[in-house]
Amino acid sequence: MRLRTVLLAVASAFALTLSVSTSAHAEASGSFTYYFVIPENGVQDNGVLEEPYLNECFKIPVGSDPEATAYSPQNSTDAYADVYTESDCEGTPVTLEPSSDLRGDLSGLKSVKFRAAS
Repeated sequence: MRLRTVLLAVASAFALTLSVSTSAHAEASGSFTYYFVIPENGVQDNGVLEEPYLNECFKIPVGSDPEATAYSPQNSTDAYADVYTESDCEGTPVTLEPSSDLRGDLSGLKSVKFRAAS
């Protein structure tokens, strides 16, 4: 009888581990678009993050200048996008709703984190 109980506990723990590990790498569906100015030549360009992971901080890539920032983001994902003016998702975020319109009023962006919409 003890062997059966031990095997049941081991099987349950294994099943729980599998269910947790698959949800740990959830992705937002869709894309997050932003604009920036290329420091070397002053030309406006855009960047896109496709299918970003949830609950992970992304530094917004804007070229080779570490001081360059992004502006006018558009969240076309199915998740909330918290955008930050600090690197490493620090400071107070501005939240963009899922499938939101272009936000031309936002600038100085350096990082973004996506979280699931309830």
